[in-house]
This record gives sequence, structure tokens and C-alpha cells, in this order.
Amino acid sequence: MYRHLMVPLDDSALSAETVPQAVQLARTLGAKVTFFHARADYGASSIGALERVMSPAAFNDNMAGEARAILAKAEVVARAAGVPYDSVVTTSDRPHEAILTTADARGCDLIFIASHGRRGIKGLMLASETQKVLQHTTIPVLVAAVESNLPTAQMMAPLAVIRDEHRSVAAVIHGFEFLVRHARDQGTPPSFPLLHAMLYYIKAFPETLHHPKEDAYLFRRLRARTHEFDATLDELQR
Repeated sequence: MYRHLMVPLDDSALSAETVPQAVQLARTLGAKVTFFHARADYGASSIGALERVMSPAAFNDNMAGEARAILAKAEVVARAAGVPYDSVVTTSDRPHEAILTTADARGCDLIFIASHGRRGIKGLMLASETQKVLQHTTIPVLVAAVESNLPTAQMMAPLAVIRDEHRSVAAVIHGFEFLVRHARDQGTPPSFPLLHAMLYYIKAFPETLHHPKEDAYLFRRLRARTHEFDATLDELQR
């Protein structure tokens, strides 16, 4: 049976919702998961090339930040489930080749991937990158969901966003705990500017961006539909 799953990810809601499915399968199988993201070659774009020259620090931050965030949120799910995991980022404008190369190099025996849907006539073909993976792979591929075939895709999108933001907060808290443990174990001061930034995020992000979404799109709608969850909602809002 499969022992090592490769899970390619992008920044979409569908990709975020694929993570719990892949982790649950890995847990059932007793398998390991490698989360993978292929970022576009930002440095090859006109803006990226200019930024590389004018502001190398900002260029490096832009190159690393988004990819690391995508993978950090996936890692939250694996840690919560007790599933061993690894994460890989590569720079490539041909994601299907990067997926297959990395899966082979890491010894993965199953690629667990979602598809965003068709290109052209509905239902005729999968999204182009998933289709290319299927055409060229020598490793089994499980297409977990095809977005255009999901009857509740639009209805589930707000919940996917809310869950993804939960993972963002959890990833920052995990990083905060790591810095504190490292400082304690090494007997050296932590990076206080970094700790300050993390604390600011934990305090500001939920109140200004996350909780208003829950109130408007989830809690209020649930209260209007049923009183069954009033006690739970009262506790969450408290």
C-alpha cells in the first residue's frame, strides 16, 4: 500500500481543502506526506528583475514568503493529525515537471492532487497542469476533486477561506512557540522584532479580518436558520 504521498499545492481554496483529505488518507495508511509548491520564476518577470536590482531584500521576501505560507498552513493540518510530513518548494514555470521530478526524487509512491476544472468545454478535460501530470507520470495519481464537478463549490468557498485563515493563525503560533523553545534551549535571546511581528499578527489579524467574516458569513446565517447551535456560537464569539 502507499507509504509516501506527494501533495502539490497552490494558493487556491480548492487546494487548501485538499490538504485535510490527503492527511486523512495518509493517517489511515500510516503514510508520510510531502507537501509541494512550485512557485513561478518571479525573477524572470520585468517587475521581479527590477526589484532584484533595486531592493534585493524585498525580492527575497517576495520569493520566499507566499510559498512558505502555503506550506506552513498545510503543515498545521498534518501536525494536528499526527502525520509525519515534509515540505518542498521549487521555482518552476512548468509545475507538472517539477511535481514529477520532486515526487521521484523524494520516493513518493502516490501523487494526491486536485484539479481546478476544465479548459474549454466543461467536463472535457481536467485543468492543464493536472492533465500534464497524468500524461507523463510513472507514479500513481489520485485526483481528489475536480472543482467544476463539485455541486457545492460556491457554497463551500467561504468555509474554505475561514478554515484556511484558522491554519494561518495556527502556523504563526507554531512559529512563535518554536522561537521561544529555541531561545530557552540555546540560552540566547530570541529575535524580539520577529516575536513582536508575530504577536501583532495574532492580535490584529483575527479581530480586523477574520472574525468579521465569521460573524457576517457564518455565525449570523446559522443563527437565522436554527437555534440549535446558539450555545456554541455564544462561546465562540465570547
